[in-house]
Amino acid sequence: MAYLAKSRRQDLLELAETLGVSIDDTFKVLDIKDAIVKSQGYDADFTKECLNRIISDRKELEYMDVTNDSI
Repeated sequence: MAYLAKSRRQDLLELAETLGVSIDDTFKVLDIKDAIVKSQGYDADFTKECLNRIISDRKELEYMDVTNDSI
């Protein structure tokens, strides 16, 4: 579960949306993490894979933005 606490807020929000977890706008990173872990049907392996995909997609988009800006 440490992988959740080290993640960016935006990544956790996207993960929560993917998992169907309801998140309030006032939630902090630890609140979002707790909501995900306490959600019904929580599966650590599946959640970790989803988060890894979200982070990978974000990094790819950031890289594409940087390379497009430098052209």
